[in-house]
Amino acid sequence: MFGLVCLQSRGIPIPCIPTVLYCRDQGAVVFRGVSFSSTDTHYIARVLNPGPSEPNAAASLACQLVPSHLRSKPWSELLSNRAYQSQLTDTLTVHNSSLLKVFSKFEGPAYVHTYTRQREPETAAGPSHPRVTLVFELPRFSLEFEQVVKQDTGSYELVASDYSGYRLATQQQLVRYSPDGSQVEWYTLPEFSQYLVLTKRDGMQGTQDADVMLLMPRGQVKRMPPPEGQKEGRVMVVHSREPDKSLEVSAPICLHDLLAQMLHA
Repeated sequence: MFGLVCLQSRGIPIPCIPTVLYCRDQGAVVFRGVSFSSTDTHYIARVLNPGPSEPNAAASLACQLVPSHLRSKPWSELLSNRAYQSQLTDTLTVHNSSLLKVFSKFEGPAYVHTYTRQREPETAAGPSHPRVTLVFELPRFSLEFEQVVKQDTGSYELVASDYSGYRLATQQQLVRYSPDGSQVEWYTLPEFSQYLVLTKRDGMQGTQDADVMLLMPRGQVKRMPPPEGQKEGRVMVVHSREPDKSLEVSAPICLHDLLAQMLHA
């Protein structure tokens, strides 16, 4: 039996989900979209009971993202079809780090999602354990960044899934070199912070020629009222606050040294 419940998205780590279907037989919860007329399934949550080796462990809840190409499938097939189950590789997770502050410049914190993603092993040698990566998604802007390991150094980088050959820059400020190239100055755009800085990955061909790109949301630009005690407010791109709204990213700005100097002037 199923129970249909309407929930507010506030306090739930899954946005755009007022409709919930509970399947008692399979211990699963099916999350749909905002519109009651939509039957697309966005998330599936399952209760994971501890195995026999952990008799005292408590049960946990795993909430998996349904890929866009499977959302129109009947919920019963998503729960029972093994081929579909194998494609539910992204599990919602709680993550709190400075990276969330970076993405929150661009999008509201409630709409920045973090997942763990299971991938197949890179080589067939050794035990066949899946690789687990960390993924940050801004679904309203259709932006995704996946944490991968650099093979030469073993360090991590956040690869921009939607901009081939680019990654999220470690330094989210712009750079200007002195004429002789010996000095570096970091700076931000005056009174504006709604942007993400991407840099080209080492040894990769990018979708653009520039080594540095700037992403900004598309929308109406307004100067906000100044905070108490200040003369001027910040400049912001104003867009919809609706959780299921599809928003756009402006065409990426390719920053060469000359353009960066012009922005700083």
